[in-house]
Amino acid sequence: MSPHTQGPWTVENNSIYGNAGMIRPFIASVEDDHGDEETNANARLIASAPELLDVCRCALADLEGVLPEYDPEREHPAWETLQELRVAIAKATGEQS
Repeated sequence: MSPHTQGPWTVENNSIYGNAGMIRPFIASVEDDHGDEETNANARLIASAPELLDVCRCALADLEGVLPEYDPEREHPAWETLQELRVAIAKATGEQS
């Protein structure tokens, strides 16, 4: 389990809140000079972060389960996706140096 506020997160007036029962912790507020459409899109993207992280972890586990463990040539096209998932997850969880 990650130390971040667990999802799902919701958006209200460009502010993102976590859902923890009766308490709705404030996550972030999106302010932007580029217009309402972009501001709303940024808020939705941030609010989807917990679900996106979970899906990335599941996809990584699935790929690791189906790719051959030993493939010195890394010939399967999913090897690049596997590595990109590892990098994205590390970035999201702070495991990246």
